[in-house]
Amino acid sequence: MKNLISVIMSTYNEPISMIEKSINSILMQTYPNIQLVLINDNPERIELGNYLTQIANDSAKIKYLANKKNMGLVYSLNCGLRNADGDYIARMDADDISHLDRIEKQVKYLKENDLDIIGSYVRTIDDYDNVLGSIKVPRDHNTIVRLYKYGSCLLHPTWFCKKEVFEQLNGYRNIYACEDYDFITRCIKLGFKFGNIAFPLLDYRIRENGISVSSEAQQKLMMYYISKNRDKILSLNERDFANYLISTEYTRDLKYINRYIISKNKIKKQNQYQYILTLIFNKFFYINLISKMKLNNKSSQRDLV
Repeated sequence: MKNLISVIMSTYNEPISMIEKSINSILMQTYPNIQLVLINDNPERIELGNYLTQIANDSAKIKYLANKKNMGLVYSLNCGLRNADGDYIARMDADDISHLDRIEKQVKYLKENDLDIIGSYVRTIDDYDNVLGSIKVPRDHNTIVRLYKYGSCLLHPTWFCKKEVFEQLNGYRNIYACEDYDFITRCIKLGFKFGNIAFPLLDYRIRENGISVSSEAQQKLMMYYISKNRDKILSLNERDFANYLISTEYTRDLKYINRYIISKNKIKKQNQYQYILTLIFNKFFYINLISKMKLNNKSSQRDLV
């Protein structure tokens, strides 16, 4: 019998119509032996609970878990991992759509190349499933390891890996908006082998109500902190990250990066070029520029950094 693959998906505020497409894209995979571990992290949303309960009752492939209250993504993913029965783990966001041969191709690629954790390119879509473009990422292990300090080289919703990887790292750590970047940084230090399949296996949804400027700024700062401390990442704990969030360094840099993001967005969306000086005299302009130059030497990417 083929290895069991457990797909971990946490739901919160996604529209039911998007969740349904995401779930169906897993249940209809060409790879037959799949378990969908579905976590409800918004138990007060009655409509969501009713829908997930019904669809779980209709499919033997679904293991449904409901948090007693909203616990956040990291808690939910770790709960899903503890309840996963598969030999391999795949990730899936509840508003994305996996291509129907995604798992079949990822199993084959990981085994044939003797890798531990892989991802793929993605196709980007909007709220209405219109195709916007694509995101390409570095493909081979050495390039991923070399470039990971500049930005995300393994797109979280496309992850496929051996279950033992999660077990050895004890799952995700509760780090604001960067649990995936922290996870891969730890994987690099432990010597796991990476790869990316060089064509899209997932439709990655870019929603109109994306993260706020404040959330984007905090996410970027946490990524920079992880990257800066990557050589000692295994000795850092969640308390170290919490202390950084209340440090004067963080408060100072948050002010600068907020200005950078606001100026960048005004120039990009409104052609307000009077903000160009605000942008180029901000240190985060150069940090982001260097990161994108390094990544784009190998792959054409959306602004991930």
